[in-house]
Amino acid sequence: ADVAFIAFFTALARSFDVVTDPVMGWVSDKTRTRWGRRRPFFIVACWGYAAMFIALFSPPASLTSGQSVALWFGFFYVIFYLFDTMGNVPYSALGPELSEDSEQRDSLFFWAKLFNGIGILCGAVGPVVLTINFRAGNADCQCDAACPLGPEGAANVGVPWPSSDYGSLPSPWYNDTACDALEATGDSVAGLDAWCACRLNCEGVCDQSVAREAFSATAWGFGGWYVVSMVILFVAIRERSESLAATAPPIVPSMLATLRNKPFIGLLPAWVCDMTAYTMIGTMLPFYVEYVIVPSSVPECADGKRAPLGLDPTAPENEDVAWCKSETWLGFGLVMLIGAQILSMPVWMLLTKKFGKFRTWLAFNLTTAVTNGLFAFIE
Repeated sequence: ADVAFIAFFTALARSFDVVTDPVMGWVSDKTRTRWGRRRPFFIVACWGYAAMFIALFSPPASLTSGQSVALWFGFFYVIFYLFDTMGNVPYSALGPELSEDSEQRDSLFFWAKLFNGIGILCGAVGPVVLTINFRAGNADCQCDAACPLGPEGAANVGVPWPSSDYGSLPSPWYNDTACDALEATGDSVAGLDAWCACRLNCEGVCDQSVAREAFSATAWGFGGWYVVSMVILFVAIRERSESLAATAPPIVPSMLATLRNKPFIGLLPAWVCDMTAYTMIGTMLPFYVEYVIVPSSVPECADGKRAPLGLDPTAPENEDVAWCKSETWLGFGLVMLIGAQILSMPVWMLLTKKFGKFRTWLAFNLTTAVTNGLFAFIE
């Protein structure tokens, strides 16, 4: 996909939040219905949210150009975030209104954040697991049938075979090794060149097809679960009468009053720095894997494939070595990042109860500043 278009639509969708989030909050505050002022919005929005989420990760196979895929992404991404605002702003406002007890609210948000982290972890791991399972049965991945001429076939028709140490390895595993040898030496062997080109094209089509299938299945699963969870929430939760009796001030004076609030103004730079740091970590991870770890440069790895010597030569053709791929390291990094977040939450909860919220908050920010500073020493 066209990266410039994707970056533009991502910025556009998130820019809308600056306007739509406070407007949605004000509209929800002003709403009075028999079902409350929060629940009607997320029960309506969840259907559009799920539909846009599924569409976002299920582009038609007919979209082959990078620009067309980027436009598909942009259209559904913008609408997705509009439904996200419509549903999740009232949803987030509902939590603090469920109880006036601060301990109960702390517990509520702890469990909400914990399961949120687990959901993110499942979302990161899900496509990887599905990709592995979907590859075997995918019609686009039958490269043996699509490209039947291997080195042995080439030899049978009198095509000379380049000098190689891998000729003694059992077929069909060493077929890809032969292509690697040709690419490395720049040799050209009649018949084998075409086979290698066919193989490369087939594997590319296979990777794309499996990725589409895996991400689409993940989107259907999470979209469906989002609808189910919102329906359960709508049925099971009742809004407190005290919150329904509250009146919402006009939106513009309310926003201006917020900007005059000294504690809010004092915390605003810290929030901006926090979000900047989190965004930088997420952005740096792919670059760190690609340019610092550089999995393809490991001696045992050859273009992300199983090394010719020193590993199991009887392995099935094209079996991948997971640790030779950037995608594996990226997934591992995300799992570690989110896993650390999940595991640390009970610790911060205990520290809050022991030392109080303010001291724990200061300790958290100090820890964040120190750990973020360590990124400067990454080489």
